Amino acid sequence: MEWIYDRKKIEFALVRELLDELNKLGADGWEIIYYQETKPAKFGEKYESIVLFKKEKSCNQEKT
Repeated sequence: MEWIYDRKKIEFALVRELLDELNKLGADGWEIIYYQETKPAKFGEKYESIVLFKKEKSCNQEKT
């Protein structure tokens, strides 16, 4: 089995924003293999998460 990987930085103010983005990626076949979250330094700034994803590489997918 071959995998393709992607890394994404997601900034969010509300947890719902993060979950919506993760659900979109999950619906496209991406699985989270690593997650790190940083709290904002100041009130009113956004949280930042770094997420590493993988999904199975199909025969008709090109390398990215």
